[in-house]
Amino acid sequence: MDASNYVYGAVLSQKDKMDAKQHPMACFSKSMTLAERNYRISDKEGLAIIKALQHWRHWLEGTRIPIEILTDHKNLQYFTKPWILNH
Repeated sequence: MDASNYVYGAVLSQKDKMDAKQHPMACFSKSMTLAERNYRISDKEGLAIIKALQHWRHWLEGTRIPIEILTDHKNLQYFTKPWILNH
């Protein structure tokens, strides 16, 4: 398997007030541990989101600006919709 399959990453962007475009502020990437390499793909996508939020916590915590998480992974889209859960 290609070594690039064992790395996850994220980009922290900020929306420009003038042109409403996203501009990158910081990048984050990390190699997966041996245990993380065995995760399913949806869990790897979630791992990247959680680790990026932890890495940039000092910038994101306490901000008045809403934080928006963008992903192109279809399996994670169900988290963006409200669900009625049963017991």
